[in-house]
Amino acid sequence: MKRHAFLLGLLLLPSLAGCGSSSLPALTIDLNADTVLRLGQNALVRGETATVRLDKILEDSRCPVGADCISAGRIRVRVRVTSARGSFTQEASLPPPEVTIEQPSGYTVALTAVEPSNFVGRTIPGEEYRFTVKVTKSP
Repeated sequence: MKRHAFLLGLLLLPSLAGCGSSSLPALTIDLNADTVLRLGQNALVRGETATVRLDKILEDSRCPVGADCISAGRIRVRVRVTSARGSFTQEASLPPPEVTIEQPSGYTVALTAVEPSNFVGRTIPGEEYRFTVKVTKSP
């Protein structure tokens, strides 16, 4: 009897492995088009052998709504791009840098918008962020 319960447990283990995980569905995105991604979400670039993933918020110093700030601030995220050339990390920010650096992955990921806005006294949980990105391919 104990042996049967043990074997049943082994059979059920793979189905339980996904329980409680916060994995997001992968998306298929187009080059040169604005697409909304969540932190940790994988995106396959249509017609390419490349995937994009926003891994981590490095900085969110955007001026909170209703506050008087000297500057608008910025947001920076770490992006992982996997292509035929390998797997690379790069940084995307809003506002974007003044100089575009050619990426070894062959793709550039630019932030074009970020939601939600900052508010005084509120920390935004990572799962609430929505990043509008545009992926371009190097010539």
